[in-house]
Amino acid sequence: VNYGEIKGAGENLGGISGINDQSITGCANYGTVSVTGNKSGGIAGSSQRSVTDCVNHGLIKSTGNNAAGVVGSAENNGEILRCENKGTVSVNGYNVGGVAGKSNHSITICGNSAGVSGYHSVGGVAGNLDRVATLVNSTNSGRIEAVKDATWLESNNSGNSYAGGVVGYQFSGTANIPISGCEN
Repeated sequence: VNYGEIKGAGENLGGISGINDQSITGCANYGTVSVTGNKSGGIAGSSQRSVTDCVNHGLIKSTGNNAAGVVGSAENNGEILRCENKGTVSVNGYNVGGVAGKSNHSITICGNSAGVSGYHSVGGVAGNLDRVATLVNSTNSGRIEAVKDATWLESNNSGNSYAGGVVGYQFSGTANIPISGCEN
């Protein structure tokens, strides 16, 4: 359990772990995570392994991309299972979610009950589902807001702000990304 504030610049800042390369189970974060940089989360900034049965209660504030209440960027084998976000997520950037900012793996039986805001690809559970990610039996009851910042959108060559109650942006490329049993 973490109660302390995590504050920093750069990548990979989390309430429990900056980078998860093993597994995290049964952890909780109550501290604020305040970041100037990418990949920030209440439990892990980035995760390449499983995060299971964890909950974030802390505020997540970031001026970077790939930020969320649980895992900022779930990569490779970064499965997220039975996790919950109860802390506000406020980000001046893209790929912002209650549970995962960006995920390349499965998100199963997870939930968000807090407000989530960002510039682009903002979702109650996941901001961006990428490649082979799946999203199953997960819920959102928090307010989702894509704040259209003209300067940011222009400098990042984007004219749109994508937002969704469950997923902000679902990118499939050549893969089939299933979303099933989810509620907003």
